[in-house]
Amino acid sequence: MCFDFFVLLQSVKFRASTCMEFVSGYCEVLSLVIYLNSFYSMFLDVLFFLAGLALVVLGADWLVSGASKLASRLRVSELVIGLVIVAYGTSMPEMMVSASASLKGSNDIAIANVVGSNLFNLLFILGIAGLIYPMSVNRSIVRVDLPVSLLGAILLLGVGLLPCIVGGDGQIAWWEGVIMLMVFALYMAYVMLMAMKNRKETTVTDTQQINIWWAILLILVGLGGLVGGGNLLVDSAISLAREWGMSEKFIGMTIVAMGTSLPELATSVAAAIRKKNDIAIANVVGSNIFNILFIIPVCSFISPVTYSTRFNFDLLFLMGATVIYWLFVARKRMQLLPCSIVLVVLYIIFTVYMVQVE
Repeated sequence: MCFDFFVLLQSVKFRASTCMEFVSGYCEVLSLVIYLNSFYSMFLDVLFFLAGLALVVLGADWLVSGASKLASRLRVSELVIGLVIVAYGTSMPEMMVSASASLKGSNDIAIANVVGSNLFNLLFILGIAGLIYPMSVNRSIVRVDLPVSLLGAILLLGVGLLPCIVGGDGQIAWWEGVIMLMVFALYMAYVMLMAMKNRKETTVTDTQQINIWWAILLILVGLGGLVGGGNLLVDSAISLAREWGMSEKFIGMTIVAMGTSLPELATSVAAAIRKKNDIAIANVVGSNIFNILFIIPVCSFISPVTYSTRFNFDLLFLMGATVIYWLFVARKRMQLLPCSIVLVVLYIIFTVYMVQVE
């Protein structure tokens, strides 16, 4: 009987040991499956991010191409093309990304994308374009467009801080968006008056070579790419921010902002190479005005935009950079090599700061 009990005890121990090994093996397999699933999910997010980025860049390119052809058919000057057609066309990625983020309640990405894009446009894009070739700056850029761009940053900082000062909830409400839109409308009225006054003299033969229906088709296809790509870009950026433990503000100020500013970068660099100074500079300044005075109000109409005081430094940096650029170009109306170097260095300093505070 003792022998039977001993055999039974050994059998129980063996089965318990086997069970523990099975459970341990199952846990290891389960951990591997979870890891692979997380890796697969991150891989898909990166893939969707790149696909969305490609769509917004291609969409912006088609939109700008179509709009430029349409503008040429209507005999509009290069400065107006740069300030309106090219600038607003290349800002469509920012528009779609910020609007999509606002719809999803991701306010940090909505604002960070705008502020980050403006900093990237002003400091990096103008800096790189100026390093390629010294650029002359149109009188209108110095007297009107740069001051309006600065006013936009001041307004955003003001409407963001006003609720905090008076004891509100820190949201940019629709009526504050209306005020910003009114400033934008006044600026657009000025641009239209300037366009009518300085209308480009183009012969009928030149304009007849442009197919207006092809231009309209490019505009529509470009808008479709921007809408689809904007949604993909926002969804994947939010997911990556959470998986990597980064804040949405950091992702919006860096990856998304730089990504959506690629059309502006490509346009200004190409314009600088071709010595089209008005397009190279007006593209950036016009985009910055559109980003703050139009995109932010649109986001506030979609849903109240919660303003975080973390953006105070970023906006002050943007305002300071705008003043520095204005001081460089105001007197001789030229963007020379020292100015371009200072712009690029300032952007590097800002990026290093962003990485450290994150």
